[in-house]
Amino acid sequence: MGVCVRTSVAILLLALSACTTENIKESPAASEDVPLQQQEIEQALLAASELLTVNPSKAIVKTNEAISLCAAQYDNEKQVHYAARSQTEALFYMISAAALDKDAVAVSTLCSDALFLRAYASLDLGQVEQAKADLERALKMAPANAVYLSELGHIYQINSQWQQALETFQQAEEAAKNYSPPELKKKELARAKRGVGYNLIEMGKLDEAEKKFKECLEMDGSDKGARHEREYIKALKNGEVPLSEKM
Repeated sequence: MGVCVRTSVAILLLALSACTTENIKESPAASEDVPLQQQEIEQALLAASELLTVNPSKAIVKTNEAISLCAAQYDNEKQVHYAARSQTEALFYMISAAALDKDAVAVSTLCSDALFLRAYASLDLGQVEQAKADLERALKMAPANAVYLSELGHIYQINSQWQQALETFQQAEEAAKNYSPPELKKKELARAKRGVGYNLIEMGKLDEAEKKFKECLEMDGSDKGARHEREYIKALKNGEVPLSEKM
């Protein structure tokens, strides 16, 4: 079996949240306490990110604090809240909501990031179903977030649900192309492409997988993961790796 390394994005998410808070206006219907709540959520997420790799259980405690604050802020409102990292992503959500006649508003990614971080920590603890549930909740707020989609694809991969994993990573790839912030696009696109390629290998579609990893290397020639997978595909094609290890 090929190697697919899970990318740590906790620090990245915090940077995204700070950036989004500046660029995306909160709901006009939000209470006067929202700025204070946002500060408390940010503090909880910062603490969670620092604990993520050393003590996932304590990280979950901190994400729970943030998620509780988010529930108090948003759950009683009638509007649908979409978490966006840019005006382009926010516009996409607003147009989509209007087409479905939904009353929607774009907010920062703080609350969806809280769900993502809890999912990430839960997965480290082997709590796969909890992680999946949190990612699905995060994606309801941010359906075009490539980071969330790739992590959900990773969960399908863990469960050997190759077709679902493939389709989810393909969605992540499209989301990264169209909506990831410019400074993060390359990294998020590469992560999604590697996920697509990995699952194509598991499905026995070696030529398609090789093409996908080639795309990764064209973007970044130092991509060790993509380079390793191409070597693995070559070994499979040459019969150097037993067929049983492919599936």
